[in-house]
Amino acid sequence: MLRSLLLLLAEPYPNRQTVDPSLQPLLESARALTTFTHTCHGNATARALSRGVQEALEKFRSCLIALESTAVLEEGLVLSNLRAALNEANEVLPRLHVLARKVSETVLPAPAVTRMLRAEASCGLPATQAAMQICERHVNSLLLRCVSAWMVHGKLRDGRQGFFIIRRTRFMVGAQRDDARASMGRGALDQPDSGSTDDLLKEWVAHAILPEALPPAVSAAAAEDILFAGNTARLLLNPPAGAGVTSEDLLPAIDRRACATALAKLAASALRRGSISAVAAVQRRRAAMRLWRLMTGHAALDRHLETLRCYFLMARGELYHALLESAGPLLSLPPRPATAEADLQAHLSAARVRSGTHEDKLGTRVSIMLVEGCSVDSDAASDGTSVLRLPSLDGWDGVYLKYSPDWPLQLLLTPEAMRVYNAIFRYLFRLRRLHMALDGAWRVASGSPSWHLRQHMAYLVSNLQYYLQIDVIDTQSTVLNTAIAQATDFTELRTAHEAFLGALVAQSFLDVPPISVQIERLFALCLSLCGIVQRTDVEGREACSSQVAQLAALFERASSQLYMILHGSKLSASSRAPSLRQFLLRLNFNGFVARTARHAARVAANCQ
Repeated sequence: MLRSLLLLLAEPYPNRQTVDPSLQPLLESARALTTFTHTCHGNATARALSRGVQEALEKFRSCLIALESTAVLEEGLVLSNLRAALNEANEVLPRLHVLARKVSETVLPAPAVTRMLRAEASCGLPATQAAMQICERHVNSLLLRCVSAWMVHGKLRDGRQGFFIIRRTRFMVGAQRDDARASMGRGALDQPDSGSTDDLLKEWVAHAILPEALPPAVSAAAAEDILFAGNTARLLLNPPAGAGVTSEDLLPAIDRRACATALAKLAASALRRGSISAVAAVQRRRAAMRLWRLMTGHAALDRHLETLRCYFLMARGELYHALLESAGPLLSLPPRPATAEADLQAHLSAARVRSGTHEDKLGTRVSIMLVEGCSVDSDAASDGTSVLRLPSLDGWDGVYLKYSPDWPLQLLLTPEAMRVYNAIFRYLFRLRRLHMALDGAWRVASGSPSWHLRQHMAYLVSNLQYYLQIDVIDTQSTVLNTAIAQATDFTELRTAHEAFLGALVAQSFLDVPPISVQIERLFALCLSLCGIVQRTDVEGREACSSQVAQLAALFERASSQLYMILHGSKLSASSRAPSLRQFLLRLNFNGFVARTARHAARVAANCQ
């Protein structure tokens, strides 16, 4: 009997005449498993499982050899020992046989095989649990090799191993994506796409996690850590030409060896969620720290953020004062699509010289652009989570800025972030233009209705400018600088910058359409007054007095409505705009706006 089992566990096709008929069912399973381990030439998952089955069978071989040796040396065999060995074989071999047949007949990825092994191990039989854990360890070795290649070198191994990180395929979702993934050969998943306008950002988001491919040992949070670490490795190991740094400077070999060693230790034992999560978290922190050092050191993030603050957030008021003075005649006419952008760029260059900012090297990377129409005034985020509504002014609403940061700051200054910077710039640029237009209307006679109306308009616009520039931008810039100084990795940098941009949008109310619509009405009324002042010299004051009175009534109603919206319980009581109360206090310093608003509310109520 023992000889029959040993013959089948040693070779796939022994002479059937040597087999004891009473062991035929058990020996059939043993024969099939031995055949599987000797002839398996399938995918990597099947080969890994065959190695696990081979190791599990080796334990039975060792047990049977020990029993045979005992029987020969002691001229007898303890029946209970033989029965225990046969019971374990009856428990394990048929289960392994069924599993091996499934893997042989169907191409299954490693996560699916791992889940099958864990399901079999949950039966509660110690021998079965031990055998399934041996097989799972061999299958998980594929996962660890893929994880090691990705986190250490930023490379994807063979796409047919069922790794949960894949390269995105455009225009494919669901089953189509999976089919395309399965059909790719070795290395195909690691080839970058061509035709990208921004290779860095494209490569950073080029890989994604397949939730359905996550093995039991990898949680969603650990998968995100692994994805981030691999993306960072790809970035740091492939700096662009002319970056002035080498891959060894950015990601030293000692860091890569530490990660590879930690993963190799996991391969020697059963893989658990906590173990791989801990290694992934450590490597993510290490990668985030290296990326933080690159951005704050070599890439000089603070200088780039200061440039954005000076140009996009208009911290350099003298530059824009010179620009608007120089380009005033141009901006007073409708834009000519053929030359408007070049004319604006010429005026910006002249303004840099006049304001003494022409020696700023990073400032030369800022260029002024023009988009036809007002489509840029209602921007939706790429993920559809937010919509920014800017108050419109005139045909020059399409003016915006373009900036080219150093590598790899594009990971922080993403297109979405630059969209917010440009929204704030366009808002401030319109306010500045409107303020200068009202300043140009100062020549109206003192004490006249036009003069009083202009004073009210200029007061509102200047207070709105002060609120945005001082209460919002300067305050939040200080908060951002403090957070950056305290940051220790890239994740903290990104979180602080996103919070900064979110605060700018929230406190400027660009995501509250009713406020933008009301401010847009006020803009239109201010421009109307400027137009009336220009026509006064031609038509006379008497001819324009009725228009001024009508404008004054409309402005009083519109400003009162804006005050009531801003003074509403939802905005004033919320924490989204901490300085809103100061703005309203300055706007209503003598109670005039509040009284006007209450009077307008009573009139509206009586009309109803």
